[in-house]
Amino acid sequence: WLDLGVDVAFSDARFVRSGAFVPGAPRTYVQSRITVVHPAGLRVGVRWAVLGPRPLAFGAVADAWTNLAASIGWRLSHAQLDLAGDNLL
Repeated sequence: WLDLGVDVAFSDARFVRSGAFVPGAPRTYVQSRITVVHPAGLRVGVRWAVLGPRPLAFGAVADAWTNLAASIGWRLSHAQLDLAGDNLL
C-alpha cells in the first residue's frame, strides 16, 4: 500500500584530453517519490526531483533545477483513470 523511493546519481563527466567538464552534463541528480495505494483502487503519488548545477560552454554554469509532480488515480477492474500534474512549483 505504500511505495517509497529515492534515486541518487553522481557523475564527473570530463573530456579526456583537456579535463574540462562536458557541457550540460549534471554532476548530481536526486529524485524521491511516495505513492499510497488504497485497496479500493485509489492511488495518490508525489515525486520531487532536483538536478544539480550543470557546466555550460565557455565556463558558464547553469543553476540547479527542481520539479514537483503529483498524481491521483482510480483503478476499477480493467479500467484506470489518472490525473497528473507536472512542474507544480
